[in-house]
Amino acid sequence: MDWNKFISPKNQGVEVSLTTYCNANCPLCARTDPFTGVKKESIPLLHISFDVYKKFVDEIKPDPDDSILLCGDYGDPMMHPKVEDIIDYTIGKYNSYVSMDTNGGVRSPDFYRRIAEKHQDKVYINFSIDGFNSATNEQYRVDVDFDKAIENLKTFAKYNPWSCTWQMLLFTYNYHQVDQVAEFCEQHKIFFDFKMNTRRWKFRKIEDEAVKQFVKQKQEKYKYLMPNAN
Repeated sequence: MDWNKFISPKNQGVEVSLTTYCNANCPLCARTDPFTGVKKESIPLLHISFDVYKKFVDEIKPDPDDSILLCGDYGDPMMHPKVEDIIDYTIGKYNSYVSMDTNGGVRSPDFYRRIAEKHQDKVYINFSIDGFNSATNEQYRVDVDFDKAIENLKTFAKYNPWSCTWQMLLFTYNYHQVDQVAEFCEQHKIFFDFKMNTRRWKFRKIEDEAVKQFVKQKQEKYKYLMPNAN
């Protein structure tokens, strides 16, 4: 499977939001109250039932070349208690591709090894990690265990190389770590996709033109690691 083709927008397929549960409290997330820094009261905590998901998939009957994105709009799909069953069912019955968005701080390395070994290139994961250490990552990915996220990322990439992306939002406090992340990704056979945050947040949006130019230069330098480079 050519993942560079798969993850381009025109081939992304159907998006499914499995849950509103999340281990993180990212300040700019749609589920976070900007005044309290925690989940908005208007968003109930819910998991889609496994039976409802199966009914949905059975109705759309995806082809082997189709893909389903388990997205993280209002929650992290890895928080769903049946996420492994959902992956198994989708791939096992229809042989379709499954991609997921996660902050990486949920579940164990054994879980990531298991789904990588079972499904190989039928599974793709986007890990949203915004720094090369806990001090930088946890400024935005609030309450995410950085060390756990890195171990989960490394494990999945070990058993399923070039089938995941490290996605990194750049702020004023972490853009200088791009080289370190790129080196890590190349070593572990992980795609690397980084871009500047475009929303204002406590003066951490990159405004300096010199820094913007620096980021553009790094994007050019590491374009071979970006998932849609080829």
